[in-house]
Amino acid sequence: MACIAIVAAVMAALAAVTAVTFKYMVRDPFVLAYWMLANCMLLFCMYAFIKGRRFNAAPVAPGRVAAIIPAYEEDPAELRACIDAILNQSRPPDHVFVVDDGSVKHPVVPFPDPRITWLRQPNQGKRAAQVHALKAMNPVDWDFILTVDGDSVLDHYALEHQLRAMSKPSVMATTGMVLVRNMRENLLTRIADLNIGTSCVMMRASRSLLGTLETTSGALAVYRAHILFKHADRYLNAGTYGDDRCLAMYSALEGEVVGVNEAVVWSAMPPDCATTYHQRLRWSKSWWCMIPFVLTNMDRFRQMFFPLFGLLQLCIAPITLGYIAVYSLAAVHNGTFHPKTLALYIGVYLFMRYGESALYMVERPGLKWYERVLTWLFLTPFESVYNLLFLNPTKYIALSQLRDQSWGTRGAIVKGETPMLKRTMIFVSGVAVGALALGGSYYGVHRSTISADLAASQASTNTIVPLTNASCSGGKVVFTFDGGPLSPPAGGTPLVLSTLRELHATGVFFVLGTAATQNPQLIRQEVADGDLVENHTWDHADFTGQSAGTTPLTAAQIRSELQRGAAAIVAAGAPAPTLYRPPFDDVTPADNAIAASLGERVVMSYGNPGTEIIDSQDWKAKFTGSQIAHDVIYGYTDESGTWIPGLDTSTGSMTWIIGYHDGLNATVSTPAAESLPIIVQWMNANDMCSTNTVPADATGGVVPNIPVKS
Repeated sequence: MACIAIVAAVMAALAAVTAVTFKYMVRDPFVLAYWMLANCMLLFCMYAFIKGRRFNAAPVAPGRVAAIIPAYEEDPAELRACIDAILNQSRPPDHVFVVDDGSVKHPVVPFPDPRITWLRQPNQGKRAAQVHALKAMNPVDWDFILTVDGDSVLDHYALEHQLRAMSKPSVMATTGMVLVRNMRENLLTRIADLNIGTSCVMMRASRSLLGTLETTSGALAVYRAHILFKHADRYLNAGTYGDDRCLAMYSALEGEVVGVNEAVVWSAMPPDCATTYHQRLRWSKSWWCMIPFVLTNMDRFRQMFFPLFGLLQLCIAPITLGYIAVYSLAAVHNGTFHPKTLALYIGVYLFMRYGESALYMVERPGLKWYERVLTWLFLTPFESVYNLLFLNPTKYIALSQLRDQSWGTRGAIVKGETPMLKRTMIFVSGVAVGALALGGSYYGVHRSTISADLAASQASTNTIVPLTNASCSGGKVVFTFDGGPLSPPAGGTPLVLSTLRELHATGVFFVLGTAATQNPQLIRQEVADGDLVENHTWDHADFTGQSAGTTPLTAAQIRSELQRGAAAIVAAGAPAPTLYRPPFDDVTPADNAIAASLGERVVMSYGNPGTEIIDSQDWKAKFTGSQIAHDVIYGYTDESGTWIPGLDTSTGSMTWIIGYHDGLNATVSTPAAESLPIIVQWMNANDMCSTNTVPADATGGVVPNIPVKS
């Protein structure tokens, strides 16, 4: 039940994060596709763990079992523990073959036992030792071969559980749940236990569900004997690095390869970083070399699915990360990036790792309940960093070192099949080049599409395409402007007005009483052009004092600001205003009630997500016209880390308010005016209209909406 609850929590969290992230923060289809691909696989792995393939009720497969233990410089006590654990199994093997692979410092010391055959060979590596044992057997005498490492200690029922799975005729090979025997040695071994155990729970469960496990574990595996005898010579010269992966591939040619989590084995892991690196590098090399084998030998899609999916992930992951990095750097440059976005990504990644490790810790034997809780709580972040910054890069390093065929943790050099090595390098190089080309093409197409949508901002300032208003099926837009009317150099009202006229568009101008008194001719021009002239107070005094750092205005002062501003508008030749915009958008419900009593309804220049108000951010004075247009159309992340949706989310029932400034200097007003033709061209292509009819609720969710009698 605990596992089901964990999976349910992860699924709910994934759904919630996906909805929030891609509604309010990220709308890029490339990132969305990668996110969904990874999460679908994660959920499938969790489903496979819950559903699982359990063999507890199956009978133990009949037949004779031979165990092979290759030993190279093994600690004598550890090797004896391995042998004793095998001999004392609930269903012990019929015979054990111990092969000393040329140990010098710690040669194997035989002891008398009729169930054991002691062999020795010059150091040639693990697979040569295993084949040496096979050559000492008569194939007709054996039905199953148990393979272990010299430091493996099997649980009392490990072989029995493996043979229960073998009772299914289609199963050709099995492997067990690997637990780190020296987990308590240091922090690295604790992290390794959490990482390997989580991998067994997640990755092996999904592969086992389909019977397509890509590798067995050297610590514990059982094979049908005829497979090892049949492929012994090929195995010896295969050169595919991973001995166990190679044997798993031979088994997969004839049937299923599954994991049996009930079959537990305790194995020692390297306690230092250098040896851990070489071990993981060798495992990664074996994975890369498996790919051409799968493509050239497997004939069932389910056998190829997981290797190809893994290859796809490894190819597109760096492209996706690079793609995100480029856009993030651009956001930093433009001032639209916020650490909360990065924190969300890190938080989601950690949550997923916590969910995966929890599934392992729930069933992890050998630890007291509080040890499992503490391990899960405090080590999961370390394991997450270990996986992200150590294991993942190692996979790419392994690709670059395929020519180096040294074992890394053993003395012998494997003389592999050179043609296979060459085919592997050619294949993965081709895939990498193809993936880079695909990613580059997507990036180029995506960028060129945006550029086309935005009409190449430099050209757009010279070529004006008027607003057609042919169809409003895509929604409507209200262009609003604050702080004027002012002429250069103080402001850019004339440029904004001329641009709107060329575009056959109109706007709503929230003007200051002081500016209206100074430039009444611009007020009259706004009226003549069909624009609305509305109230922005007398002299831009901050109602609450929050943004300006001033003392909040009294109710009488707010009333005076609004009344004097309205009077100046009427004196300049415009109708009495029915709308107002508070300076700095600083307003309280009480302030808004005062304006409502004067017959003026609030229209904010920003709003909460989903309120269809977009602050153009022109006031930051660091954006070009094309950058402003891009953010208005496609959305952006504001300074608080909140995703502000753009016009691309519009439907026919929506009316959007866009906040601009015409009363600031050329650094603000010029880019603002230059963004208008780009936005209008996008509106034409997406069936959107311009309107001066402000929605009945334009509060942005900041203050309560108070209806005003006309």
